[in-house]
This record gives sequence, structure tokens and C-alpha cells, in this order.
Amino acid sequence: DGIDFMMARAWHLTGSFDTTAAGNLKNARAGGVTNTSVYMFPCAIGMSAATQVNTMVADLKSAGVDGLYDTVWLDVEYNPDAACSWSLGSIVDNCNFILALAQAVESHRKRAGIYSNYYEWGEHVLFNDYGTCDAAAAYPLWYADYDGALNFNDYKEFGGWARPSIKQYQGTT
Repeated sequence: DGIDFMMARAWHLTGSFDTTAAGNLKNARAGGVTNTSVYMFPCAIGMSAATQVNTMVADLKSAGVDGLYDTVWLDVEYNPDAACSWSLGSIVDNCNFILALAQAVESHRKRAGIYSNYYEWGEHVLFNDYGTCDAAAAYPLWYADYDGALNFNDYKEFGGWARPSIKQYQGTT
């Protein structure tokens, strides 16, 4: 099929486990996809970064898929849920929260990565400050630009990332 990897959502933007994650990971593996990861859409307030990661990892383990993913991608973009919005924190708070999420992932011997783009990072998370929180650049970046192009020619630097690791070039890929 040409499918080399997949990323299953494992945490909803409202701060809860996505019960479809385990089935999606198992189905991908059954279909021959061996490079599988999960992503979480964190709730920026109300629950600590560690609690969200620990709960997600425990739920994935309970579902029998702990060994089926190696990376947790942190979805850092606009959260439409008012109770979970990045807009309720400061630039420093939001940066510290992102770093705490990544550290919590690493405490489970998993790799952390960041999913965001220039607009989401600067406009919705760090309030027009595109360069702040460059400590996050220690983690790989997956960005989206639905231009259909299989290259990074459209990439615009932000948050300390000189170059991304992955590009999502279509809404369904």
C-alpha cells in the first residue's frame, strides 16, 4: 500500500483517553505497518501534564498496546474546548506545560515529538511570539501544510526548529 507509518490519536482535546487508539494500533500492525506512534491533544489547563500523559500511557498499557508505539506526538495547536484552551495560560506557562508533557512522555521510556505549525505555535499557543520556547526544539517536529507537496519547501521556521522531521501534506495523511 505504500503506508510506512501511522499515528493514532490516543488523547482527546477535552482531556480524556481515546478508546479507538488501541484498535487503530492493532489494525495497523495487522496490516503490516510496523512504525506506529500515538498523538495526544492535551488539555492545557485543569489537569497537569504528567497526569494526562500518565493516564494515557496507563490506558494504552491496559488495552494491551504498550509495545505497539514508540513515540508520543504532542498536538500543540488551537484547542476549541474553552476549558482546555491555551489562551488561559501565559507564554511562559504554555511553554513550561509543553516541556512538562515531553518530560512526562520520556519518563515512560517513550520518545516525545511536537505536532504544530508556524501559525498554531505563534498565534494560538504563544500569542504572536514565534521564537519563544525554543527548548521544545530539542524534540522532533511534525508540521502540517496541506499543499499536497512531498517536501519541506514551504516550511517557515518557528520555536527554534530550523528543519522539521515530518510534514503532513494532506488532511488525511
